[in-house]
Parts: sequence; C-alpha cells; structure tokens
Amino acid sequence: MKYVPAQSNIRWIILIFLFIATTLLYLDRSALGIMAPFLQDEIGWTEKQYGNINSAFMVGYALCFLLMGVLVDRIGTKSGYAISVGLWAIAQASTALAKSWI
Repeated sequence: MKYVPAQSNIRWIILIFLFIATTLLYLDRSALGIMAPFLQDEIGWTEKQYGNINSAFMVGYALCFLLMGVLVDRIGTKSGYAISVGLWAIAQASTALAKSWI
C-alpha cells in the first residue's frame, strides 16, 4: 500500500493572513477620510492642508507599490511581503508622532 502524507492546512493559514493584511490595508486607506473632521478640530488644519496630506499619502502609496513590486520580484514573495508589511506597520506607527499637519 502506498503512503499518502496528510495534506497540510498551511495554505489556508497563509490565505487568512493575506486576507487580514489586505483588509487592514484598505481600512487604513479610508481611515484618513473618516478621521479628517476630528483631526481638523484637534490639529487645526485647513481643507487645503488636508488636501496636501491626502495627496502626499496617495503619492507615497503609489510609489511604495512600484518599489515593493520590484523588491518582491527580486527577493521573492514571502520575504518581500514580510518586508512590505513591516515597513507599512512602521510608517503607520510613526503617524502617532505627528503634532501638526506638516
């Protein structure tokens, strides 16, 4: 009788982690728009300043997509995705240090 190893469920665990990371990414992108009125009161930025902040975020977001795409192609999916999620987490944590709109 031929031995057939049990199938691993690791692919489903990885899929769940990818789903969670992607969901958090999209929630994070919408958070600035939702929090804008509260942050305008708290920090005191104008509509123009909010537009500058949002534009800078979107430009940085697009550049990171391009750069991380090249990185993932060069070093592989696992390492590239781990690095990109780590850098995103550091960038998001550093927003807590903001004291003004700039």
